[in-house]
Amino acid sequence: TYRLTQENIILVAQGERSHEIRQADLYEVGDNEIKGFRGEKAITSAIIEVASAERDKVYFLVGHGEMRLDDVDPLRGLSQLENFLRERNYALATLDLAVEAQVPEDADLLVLPSPQASLLPEEVEKLRRYMSERNGRMIVLLDPGRRHGMDDLFYDWGVLADDMVVVDSGPDFRAQGGDLVVRRFAEHPITELLVDYQITALFGQPRPIRTDPASLDNERLNVLQLIGSSEQSWAERDFRTQDPMVFDAGRDIPGPVSIATVSIRSASSELGINIPGGRLVVFGNSDFIANNRLRAFGNRT
Repeated sequence: TYRLTQENIILVAQGERSHEIRQADLYEVGDNEIKGFRGEKAITSAIIEVASAERDKVYFLVGHGEMRLDDVDPLRGLSQLENFLRERNYALATLDLAVEAQVPEDADLLVLPSPQASLLPEEVEKLRRYMSERNGRMIVLLDPGRRHGMDDLFYDWGVLADDMVVVDSGPDFRAQGGDLVVRRFAEHPITELLVDYQITALFGQPRPIRTDPASLDNERLNVLQLIGSSEQSWAERDFRTQDPMVFDAGRDIPGPVSIATVSIRSASSELGINIPGGRLVVFGNSDFIANNRLRAFGNRT
């Protein structure tokens, strides 16, 4: 009935809605030992989710060659991600900003999965207004060598998306197929389970995504470098012309290199109180959510 994909879970269900609670969600872990129990919070949250009349709505942007939810292709399709999100009660839709006058009012999250062409300036301006004026939430997944046209938006949120490729020669950071095995995570709610249980993730070739030093003076903006490559890695600037690629001091970025960031902006109220504002997460790779990698290692987490 519920198309369960794993054993040893708690299933909270009401009508057509369901929520899976895994063993990893029940415990606080540190140094490979259980430090505490958080099952009450997990179960209460699941009950509220399945009982709620409202559903969070996630829009996936289209119009620039992005990965598509209805695509079953192993390398570029997101059909498994679509099933994964619908099973967790998210409402999904697509959004073409070249046609729509603005981001819809019911948008709880925007996802830009691997655009193959630059967004138009007017599209970027609509995203900037959504993020800044409406405290929006957005996930961007960029592949190396692709022009995205979002430099102005990234500047607003303290993010640098260098036109480079991350090369990692660390023996423990490379899978047999050539993918990058990600082992370096900063502590953050996004990566909490991966850190606690020492779970790795499987990425294709990433580009660097790092904190813009110009944002450090902005007290309302908090930018965290979320995922990194190994000590033996570097970000290669001449990846289009250099073969084999070698590290050039003064031109390339030495490792470890950040390949994902999360930016959170606080919004000041009339009373001078900082309240949670918008949030932008940028990944320097999109392969890890494709059909052929979504279930690998900790990618779904």
